[in-house]
Amino acid sequence: MSNSLPFSVSLPISSLARSTAQQFSDEQVTIHKARRTFLNTLSVWVIHDYLASVDILTNLSQGDSWNPFMRHCADVADLVMPGIGRLECRPLIGSSLSCYVPPEVWGERIAYIFVQINPSHTTATLLGFLFRVEQVEVSIERLQTMDSLLTYLHQVRHCPPSVLAGQYALLRDWLDGRYPDRWLDIQSLRAEIKPFTFRWQSEASRLNTPTERSAEGASRGQFLHLGSRLIPLVIQLEASADYRFNLCVQVFPSSGSCSLALGLALTILDAVGKTVLQTHARRQDGILQLRFSGSMGEVFQVKVGLDAQWITKTFMI
Repeated sequence: MSNSLPFSVSLPISSLARSTAQQFSDEQVTIHKARRTFLNTLSVWVIHDYLASVDILTNLSQGDSWNPFMRHCADVADLVMPGIGRLECRPLIGSSLSCYVPPEVWGERIAYIFVQINPSHTTATLLGFLFRVEQVEVSIERLQTMDSLLTYLHQVRHCPPSVLAGQYALLRDWLDGRYPDRWLDIQSLRAEIKPFTFRWQSEASRLNTPTERSAEGASRGQFLHLGSRLIPLVIQLEASADYRFNLCVQVFPSSGSCSLALGLALTILDAVGKTVLQTHARRQDGILQLRFSGSMGEVFQVKVGLDAQWITKTFMI
């Protein structure tokens, strides 16, 4: 029985992959560990072959899964993208609808890719991936599709190390109700501003800023400290077709003010720091707003600045 999902990828497992997996398996001291090592090795090899076919460079020998000591000590199935990071390649056994992901591999991974291996170990199906994992059992119903993975990895390959190593908000999580610390719902954000500014209240009402999460969209806000000013930044996300998303970035006046500081700048940059969109506050402006769209896995930065002081926030769709 196959659990293939839309946009999953099926491909053969080479005899060299099977013989290598058997060699690594024979090193283990228990039947369970030997079986796990065998399947982990096949998963890593299959994903290595697949990514090579789409011109994404990986290195089998650099990963912990190719290190005899680490294979013995841990349940690892990592594949290194040189100079970028590690993928975790987790096997599903038979027709299982979920996959075990050990806690020791929950961090320091670019993505988690899930592989279903047939009983004869001759073919495999790449079911999909997740950006992060925080539980030991992952349902395949949660997976992002393989075409989204390629878009994401191509984005990651062009991200500078400073972006990959930095803290970013994963906007796709917002649609599932998972938000990072300090990102407030819009009502809570507005309640923090005292006194309430009529200009902001009327602008927000006119724009119909959503305050609750839905399957189609979500929004959150955060205060940015620029000198003595506490400036509200709002990000709106709306799912579109073909794994694309519409975004709206808004900056509102600080507490007690009816208009933005003259010259306040809002800039959208791509993953490598190139300016994509930009706007500046004019006299009596009550809001800055930029709208754009992006694909699953795309990285962008929001930069807010005034009087040579800048704050930059990084996001991944």
